[in-house]
Formats: sequence, structure tokens, C-alpha cells
Amino acid sequence: MYNYSVQSCRYYGRICFSYSYILSVCPDYGHITTNIGIMAMKFKLVTRKNMGPDQKDIPEKKYAQMVCGDYVPFEDFLEEVGDSTGVGSAGSKAVIDRMVVVLVRHLRHGRRVQVGELGHFRYNFGSSGVEKEDDFVTSMIREPRVRFYPGKALRVAKSRTSFEKISLTEKAEEGDDDDRPVIE
Repeated sequence: MYNYSVQSCRYYGRICFSYSYILSVCPDYGHITTNIGIMAMKFKLVTRKNMGPDQKDIPEKKYAQMVCGDYVPFEDFLEEVGDSTGVGSAGSKAVIDRMVVVLVRHLRHGRRVQVGELGHFRYNFGSSGVEKEDDFVTSMIREPRVRFYPGKALRVAKSRTSFEKISLTEKAEEGDDDDRPVIE
């Protein structure tokens, strides 16, 4: 089994994957890469009602629940992108804002939109069924949903994700990231 690490390619600014830990050659472009460092996704076990076929024998089971890491505000994200591209955060924001406008325009026309290595977007919808074609009206169509299909780099990163269980004491030290209000 290989140990992979996420790398940032200095020349292309793309995320690359490598078998090394510190410095290596970008496997896709042959340029020197520096290690960003990858950490395992944290999870905790929670007790939930068993909805499976064995629910009569085992009414409750333990399930993994992701413990969210730090929140990255949009401004911080823009600053990081701007710093690594030389465009600046204002230029990055302008491009992302315009990208949203163009994306919405194409989606409204029923097109699939490829957004580089990020992946592609498309609308998806369903409707209520009818017996006869003449009985169908467009109001039976449910509101469309935006579907995102990740590109290769995100699919590879997702497949190489590792997991780390946290204990209750470790969770208490980090602070509770539960979005639900506490009732006292």
C-alpha cells in the first residue's frame, strides 16, 4: 500500500498527488512540488435508530458522524487564492462572481457546464407521474436541483481520504461544533 500526500505544484499552482512526503516531482507536469500536508478527517460515533432489516433485533446502532474542522470564510479563501496566483483577492473575487453569473445562465438553458478541473454542474429535476400524456402539466415538475460532479483531482482526493476517530475528551477540548442551540 502506498502513502500518498497532497502536493501543490509551484509552476502550475495545481494540486498534485505524490508518493513522497517532503519535496518531489509533480507526477503530472514534472515540476518540483512542496508538501501541503494532509490530515485525516475526524469523526465521532453517535447512536441512532436502526432503519435496516435487523431493526427488531437491534433497535439502535452506532454510526460515524463527521466532526467539522475549521471554517474558512470566503474572504480568507479569496486571499489565499489571490496570493498563490498573483492576481490578488479582488481579481479572484471578480472572476468567481462572474463565473456564477455565467454558470446560472447556462444552467437555465439546460446545459451541462464544465468548470475546468473543479468538475461540472447541471440541473436535475423530477415530476409527479400521470397515466395519460394529456393529463401532464408543467406544474407537476418539481423545482430543479443543481448537481455537481467533481473533477478528477477531487475524485482522487476523495478516494484517498483517511479517517481518525476522536474520543469524547478530545471533542470536549476542541469545543462542540454542533450547530444546534443548547437548551438549558
